[in-house]
Amino acid sequence: MMRTTAATAAALALLAGAAHGAEPASAGKRLEAEYIVTWLGLPVYSGTVAIAWNGERYRVRFQAEAQGIARLANSTTIEWQTNGRLAKGAVQPEHFAQANTFRRQTRRITLAYAAKGPPAVSVMPPESPGKRPPVPDALKAATLDPLSASFAAFAMAPDAKGCAYKAQVFEGLRRTDVRLAHSGSERTPAPRSAGLGRQAFVCELHAKRLAGYEEKHFRQSPEPLPPATLWVARHEGAGLWLPAQLRFESQYGPIYAHLTRVKLGSGEP
Repeated sequence: MMRTTAATAAALALLAGAAHGAEPASAGKRLEAEYIVTWLGLPVYSGTVAIAWNGERYRVRFQAEAQGIARLANSTTIEWQTNGRLAKGAVQPEHFAQANTFRRQTRRITLAYAAKGPPAVSVMPPESPGKRPPVPDALKAATLDPLSASFAAFAMAPDAKGCAYKAQVFEGLRRTDVRLAHSGSERTPAPRSAGLGRQAFVCELHAKRLAGYEEKHFRQSPEPLPPATLWVARHEGAGLWLPAQLRFESQYGPIYAHLTRVKLGSGEP
């Protein structure tokens, strides 16, 4: 159960958004969105996504930690950060770092991007040899880290009519292809204080595991993975579309991530 909820908390950083399109504002902006992850109605994780961007650069930070019954069983924390450049609205990551602590042990993973070729990867401490099949360099090239992929999705055009987004994602150990498909519109499932529009797009999020996954992942959850459901709504003050709610099916039942608060500010990334 702890592994499932930890993965769901991390997914907040990857599953956010709908489709890229709008050029981010040239003036520096900051946004912080807070989420709570629940299982059987009980809080198990809290997470925060913080974004700073202008017309040239962006920085995204994601943090999550166990809450409630999950905190009694472990002290899992997740800290990710990425920064990069914007070229005609397209994201170009420069450096991605993650620090994941589980059972008081922290593994740090970094990706350093060059103009061409796959990113340089550092994993400390290294995993045990043979734990997972390595990701070939050909599948690392032309990919985005999870946070850069999320920011690309956040910049959805104001007059968007639905969800339509694809990303090739590599986070240092695994390569995953992500696709969002439009499935309707509903009232936004978020508190009014969050500042989101009343209507939200309902999106099906499909993930294809391509490389770097342990065999047990496929035994526990055979391909194809059932799609997650994501509700995204427009935040006019930020000029971005934000995830209001995520529903993810697990072997222990449905897990939800709910937006609880949004804070806006200004400043350069």
